Amino acid sequence: MHQSNQFWANDYFTEIITLVNSSYTQHLRLHKNGKFQLYRILLHSKRNWEESRYEGKWKQLSDDKIILRPNSCRVYTSRTLVDRRALTRAYDCDHIEMIFAKQINPTKTQAQLERFELRPDQYGSGHGEFMNRFKNANNTQIAVVLSSNNDLIAWGIGLSFYKPGQRGRILSDVGIPLQEITIKEVIETSFRFTPSKSNSIKIGDIIQLPKR
Repeated sequence: MHQSNQFWANDYFTEIITLVNSSYTQHLRLHKNGKFQLYRILLHSKRNWEESRYEGKWKQLSDDKIILRPNSCRVYTSRTLVDRRALTRAYDCDHIEMIFAKQINPTKTQAQLERFELRPDQYGSGHGEFMNRFKNANNTQIAVVLSSNNDLIAWGIGLSFYKPGQRGRILSDVGIPLQEITIKEVIETSFRFTPSKSNSIKIGDIIQLPKR
């Protein structure tokens, strides 16, 4: 018997991946109704950032593997993360298929994380990219911190449904709550926030939010 849709329906994220003159991260949301959203943000050091949005349907192949079939692929950009997005291109992608499979956690320190692999990667190569999710994270969703200077900004799927004043919490890399944050301003797939403590906030930190 296959795992139920309840097992797969969740938020998944990659660590911040550093490239030459840029970095990126990905956020995957699997819905119980068999739909998915896969967003990828590419941050450039010398030009505008780009946000790719893949949306479509997923289907279970085995107890530890599903397939993602996008039917909508769009790319957005703007000068900064807190400007309104502009659609730069949309393209046919119903020929794309991605396999998403559960993996074995590599170390004990990641006991609170579950690891998965998405193949192929965004370049179409045979190897995949690892994504994580926190155990016991039902009825929550995540955002990833992308700016750690005086202007704290987080990014993720579905953030436009949140309002200033709502709260979340910063999690450690093994899912332990560290401190609360309060949303200041929401701009589509990102928001500005303030932390409850003066502890340092790092790029790549995960914010856990109540599901909207």
